[in-house]
Amino acid sequence: MPESPRWLARKGRMDEARAVLAALMDQPTDSHEVNAEMNHIQAQLEATRGSFKLFFKGSDQRYIHRTIIAGIAQSMTQWCGCSALIFYTSTVFSGLGFTGTPVRLLSAGLVTSFTLSACIPLFTVDRVGRRILFMISAGGMAISMAVLAGTSGKESLAPVSTTFFFLYACFYAQGFLGLPFLYAGEIATIRMRTPIVAVAVTGQWLGQFVVGQITPPGTTSLKNRYWIIFAVLNAVFVPIVYFFFPETSGRSLEEIDDIFQRSNTWNLVRNAASMPKDKDLDIVDLEKKYALDSMTTDKDSFDEVENVVV
Repeated sequence: MPESPRWLARKGRMDEARAVLAALMDQPTDSHEVNAEMNHIQAQLEATRGSFKLFFKGSDQRYIHRTIIAGIAQSMTQWCGCSALIFYTSTVFSGLGFTGTPVRLLSAGLVTSFTLSACIPLFTVDRVGRRILFMISAGGMAISMAVLAGTSGKESLAPVSTTFFFLYACFYAQGFLGLPFLYAGEIATIRMRTPIVAVAVTGQWLGQFVVGQITPPGTTSLKNRYWIIFAVLNAVFVPIVYFFFPETSGRSLEEIDDIFQRSNTWNLVRNAASMPKDKDLDIVDLEKKYALDSMTTDKDSFDEVENVVV
């Protein structure tokens, strides 16, 4: 089985890439069809070719800024306390007085509720927007964790604790189950998407590791008060999203690039809300906008493309 033509081209093995394409298309290696496809592959590779070195070069694309936002969004998926509940669900329910089969059924039901609730954002993510879903989710989880901190460990309040366990799962799925992955990809430039998302996901898995390690001694030492930590963290997430996370719903990747180029840390959210969307512009204004952008593009951005190392 031959290697992928795109992979071969990425490695600089153009003749081999051309030969594989010709075989797949059943055309001569110098045919117009093969030439056109090779040109397309090379153009796409050039547009998506990024490097961690670009993080340390000055650019109006604000790579570090984008990475920090994506990393915080991904880290929130673990510092909200999700893994603490999922990994130790049986222990938590046992502390409420449940034993045997009820514990297993409740644990399975809790995990299933995450999955079922994840279907709701499919219909709300574009209608409601990313920011609102993030804030609703974090606010709901903060309230749920606060209630759990006050009721866990008390068998007389087991129904209340159980209810808010399931409510927590529903709130989590609205904004933190899949949305951070979508959001990280949206705010990253096409060219630097792989490095930016790689750093962001590293933050997520590091958070999962830390939460998984501190939960057993935390619940042992602090009992139900351990959940106060996550109640506070979730409450803090709300203003972080409100002040620093730009809305990307209804925006093209080019529009998001334009927003970052025209913004700094403090006015990014305001600019994202105030700048008109391309879909609301008529064709003449849209043509003028991108004609102007192409004329005023910083020459350094072209130099970076030539000097970047994969």
